[in-house]
Amino acid sequence: GLDWGVSHYFSTIDQDGNFEQVENPRYLRNSKERLTSLQRDLALAKKGTRTQRKLKHQIAKLHQKIARQRLDFTHKETAKLVEVAALIATERLTVKNMTRSAKGTVEKNGKMVKQKAGLNREILNTA
Repeated sequence: GLDWGVSHYFSTIDQDGNFEQVENPRYLRNSKERLTSLQRDLALAKKGTRTQRKLKHQIAKLHQKIARQRLDFTHKETAKLVEVAALIATERLTVKNMTRSAKGTVEKNGKMVKQKAGLNREILNTA
């Protein structure tokens, strides 16, 4: 059986009761400093200049790299699971429902909005 998570990418338990947790590699967090730097430079660049185009291209390449890393990690981990398991059972998660915003009004903010935003970021980073 599989249990998807945020602190760990997923946890498995086999028929013998052996429990294993696969760590979440957090590729976005590892590239966050570089991405923030590029986005800051882009915000300061003049519109329509060659520098702005180059920065947009670099940001897009970094996002593509992160996406490829996630896809590669997922492919490798699922290949390992399929290799050893005869049957795989997992839970059905609706990411859209899990990442709803913290409810509130204009006068009274929702509870723990900052924490909910951080949790949503981690859920989307893992999903």
